[in-house]
Amino acid sequence: MKSSELKKLLNETLAQNKSDYNDFSLIREALKSIDGQSFTTKRLEKALNPIGFNFRIHCGMYYVSREKDDKRYNDHLVGYQTNPVINAEKVADFDSWANAGALSRVNQCEYWLEENNFKELLAVYTKLEKAYKSVKDALNEIEGNKMGSFHVPVHYDLLRIAGIEPSVASEIRRGK
Repeated sequence: MKSSELKKLLNETLAQNKSDYNDFSLIREALKSIDGQSFTTKRLEKALNPIGFNFRIHCGMYYVSREKDDKRYNDHLVGYQTNPVINAEKVADFDSWANAGALSRVNQCEYWLEENNFKELLAVYTKLEKAYKSVKDALNEIEGNKMGSFHVPVHYDLLRIAGIEPSVASEIRRGK
C-alpha cells in the first residue's frame, strides 16, 4: 500500500466527517428556532430550505437531507411520528451517526494522521496487502496445477485447515 493512498483516504474521510458534523450542527440550529412545535412539512421546509436541506417522512421517521448531484445525501434522523413535537436537543440522540459518531471518526482520523501512528497503520495494512496477494497467488496455483476440489478429494478440508472458507477462497481467486 502506498503512503499517499492511505493519507488520501484518511484525509477524505476526515473531511467527510467534518462535513457531516457541520451539517448536523446547522440542522440542530435551524430546529432550535421551531423547538417545541409540531412536525409539519411547511414549518420544517421554511426553517431548513434556506440552509439547503429538505424534509421528508419515511417509515414513521422524520428525516432531513441535502441534495447533492441529484441524489439524496446523508439523511439525518430528527424525530419520530410517535413523538410529533420538535425537540432540537434530542436530535443529538436521534442522529448520533452525524453527531457523536462523526466527532469520533474525526478524532480517529486525526490520530492516525499523526506521523508515528500513520507509519504504524501503513505498516500493518501493507503487511495485510502482501499476505492477501500471497493467499491469492497460492489459490491460483492450486487451481492452475489441478490441485482443486475436482482433483483432490480433501481440497475443501485443506482450505478450512488453512483457515479459509471455500466460498471465500473462490472470491479471493477472482480478486474480490
